[in-house]
Amino acid sequence: MHRHKLAGLPFFDAFNSPDNVSSCAGRDSTVVASQALTLLNSPDTLTHARTFAGRLWRESKGDANAAATLAWRLVFERAITSGESERAVAFLQSRETEWNQTTPATGMLPVGISETQPMPPGRGAAWVEWCLALLNANEFVYVD
Repeated sequence: MHRHKLAGLPFFDAFNSPDNVSSCAGRDSTVVASQALTLLNSPDTLTHARTFAGRLWRESKGDANAAATLAWRLVFERAITSGESERAVAFLQSRETEWNQTTPATGMLPVGISETQPMPPGRGAAWVEWCLALLNANEFVYVD
């Protein structure tokens, strides 16, 4: 049988996009490495992470604890635990230290940051990396 792909959405090629012409009893269900790699490395996911990092920065006014609380509410639709908050803040601090050793590429920085509330580049790259991890977390990706 010839499968018709969703035109213009190559991102979904790794995710068994449905045949939009023929009916069937159910869709194939697979979980393969290429799906995780697509989510982690795709320009689409990075764009969402950059936008999300900018939103968290603006709404938390740069406070990592407040950003973690907001991120959990938005991404996981639940309250963050104290342990998760501690790990999130420690991750952000650790990654910022690493990013400060180099100059992050513009494509790795948050978007939507205002000039009145600037964000240092190393911190911005750390927040984007963190948001990318949140958008790839099993709790976000898979519905229980």
